[in-house]
Amino acid sequence: MGDCGLRVAEVLDVCPDHISRRSDGRHYRLEVVGGKDTTGEYLDGKHRETWLPVELERTINRYIQHEDIKRDEPLIDRSKRTLQH
Repeated sequence: MGDCGLRVAEVLDVCPDHISRRSDGRHYRLEVVGGKDTTGEYLDGKHRETWLPVELERTINRYIQHEDIKRDEPLIDRSKRTLQH
């Protein structure tokens, strides 16, 4: 969460499909699809992109493979309250 600047609710929405390599081929980005919208303009939350450190991408990738998580499944299968504690 801290490495990417994600809020708790945003962490729960992250799926493998939201991770991609940047055009330079060396860095990664994370698409936040249900971000906090303080303006009320977005029905399902604000979309944005954030930096994903290479080391974190590697850790996430190993976790995806180990847990056999599908591309459209959330990485974290917990409630918001559980994650906050």
